[in-house]
Amino acid sequence: MTTTNTTLTADQIKPLLIDEDLYWRVHDNPDAPCFCTDHAWSIQWGLDNYTADGSAAKCFQCDGEGDIDFYGSCPTCDGEGHIKGESGYSACDSAQELINYFSHRNIDDADMAVVIYTGTHDGTGPDGESLASPDGERTYWTTYAAVVEALSAQKTAQ
Repeated sequence: MTTTNTTLTADQIKPLLIDEDLYWRVHDNPDAPCFCTDHAWSIQWGLDNYTADGSAAKCFQCDGEGDIDFYGSCPTCDGEGHIKGESGYSACDSAQELINYFSHRNIDDADMAVVIYTGTHDGTGPDGESLASPDGERTYWTTYAAVVEALSAQKTAQ
């Protein structure tokens, strides 16, 4: 088992760029529970107000009430007041895919925490991304800026 508690530099990331067994994820919520299989849930982009274990988020349609005025039971959450997540963290299959995913959303926060990890493929998320639960074999932490720098250096070297 390899887990780094220090932030990898771009030079340390370079050898990981060719490892096809890794998942790449922005995991930048300081209030999130531990990065582990027990909390590996994926919820639709843009939702917030997660449950403590991260498995669900407050329904945006009924504002967590379960009912909509003059309609009855909320069709979005089936009257539960929350939207259930899918098993596995939303993750990208490569560093380039991660950069493309966030560039497409016009998000370029250099300080975002990125976790690079091995895991079990649990399925496919709503944006076509992999859903993967960490297996604990290898977990590395870095920043979005370091990933961008490592990719740029790799392209320059080619």
